[in-house]
Amino acid sequence: MNRIDAVQQIPLNEQTSGRLDETLVFDIGVNAGEDTSYYLQKGFRVVGVEANPRIFAQLQITFEQAIAEARLTLLNIGIWNQPMTLPFYINLDNDHWSSFDPVYGCRNNTRYDIINVPCIGIRTLFEQYGIPRYMKVDIEGGDKLVLADLPGLHDIPPFVSVEEFGNQTIPELYKAGYRKFKIVPQLHKELTPPGTIQLEGVPVEKSFHGTDSGLFGLDLAGDWLDYDQAQADFRQRVRNEAGKGIGPPNEWFDVHAAVSDEAMVPSSQVQWLWTTIRNQESAQKEQARDYENLLAEKTARISELTSQLDDAEHVIGPLRQRLEEEQRVRTDSERMLASTRNALDEERNARASLEQRIRAQQQLIGDQARQLDQTRAELDAVVTSRTWRMLAPYRNIRRRLSAR
Repeated sequence: MNRIDAVQQIPLNEQTSGRLDETLVFDIGVNAGEDTSYYLQKGFRVVGVEANPRIFAQLQITFEQAIAEARLTLLNIGIWNQPMTLPFYINLDNDHWSSFDPVYGCRNNTRYDIINVPCIGIRTLFEQYGIPRYMKVDIEGGDKLVLADLPGLHDIPPFVSVEEFGNQTIPELYKAGYRKFKIVPQLHKELTPPGTIQLEGVPVEKSFHGTDSGLFGLDLAGDWLDYDQAQADFRQRVRNEAGKGIGPPNEWFDVHAAVSDEAMVPSSQVQWLWTTIRNQESAQKEQARDYENLLAEKTARISELTSQLDDAEHVIGPLRQRLEEEQRVRTDSERMLASTRNALDEERNARASLEQRIRAQQQLIGDQARQLDQTRAELDAVVTSRTWRMLAPYRNIRRRLSAR
């Protein structure tokens, strides 16, 4: 089993609370998930915190597989210095500006919504999920609150990064327990891709851009500076003594910090494997329980579907008989309709023949009527003639003789 495969099999909730885990990264302020995706590619398991519920819903879809494989735990909460519910300002024009601090969330007169979001302290995350090797903090105004919660802890993440929040950035990191620093410009991260030698996690090819945080830990280029050197570098590149930004236009900076020179030693293969082996048994048990629950659910579902199928068969049987009967009735009806159509055709033919005979008889009657009219006319002409009148006495004598 290689390192990345072993890491992917550890469920986060099985970690020993409060113990340093070299395979774990905290992404405080996930936003669109560019950094989370990079950490997962590097083979780390990730605890991601995102206060914006709208972005959180999309993250659950984007990272569905990583969540299912227990490589990623997403939390829809805020990080504050104590457990409480706070108003969260969702910037509608630039979701990167959304914040619990209205100065950040409502900046430049942009549009925003206000919702209430539950918050916990960073110590609670350490207790529940362990101490990560690296913690990225980018929560628009809340970075200093996370750092303020670190002093007094026995163990803190070996590496951390925050978006600079003014001249107190490096002093606050120092108070939190960090002694080595790097100031990293963010505008043109594409100019500093991962090198051929990568000491954090597993090597990957990656192209960075303006919305992600870039490299971290031992993969960062350049020398680590002590406190005085870092403060001087900050004054020269980021802000002057008065706190006014002096960097290039549109540039912003992240400040990375390490606890000590001892943190500069890469986590060895042995450390990674020891971390994974230590949790392997519980991971397998958890996975077995998940499979058993899934099998039980599938079995219950199969039984339910089988019962539904039986019920459907009982319903389908009578319906099938009715369908067959209706088909027979339809066939008989079609036959009767065909017979009726044939009889109708014969009636039509007989009617046509009869109409033809009637027309012939009517024509014959018409001819005979005309002949009769002609004969009557001729008879009338004879009756009115002189000869007819002269023969009248003889017709009388004939009638008397006939009467005798």
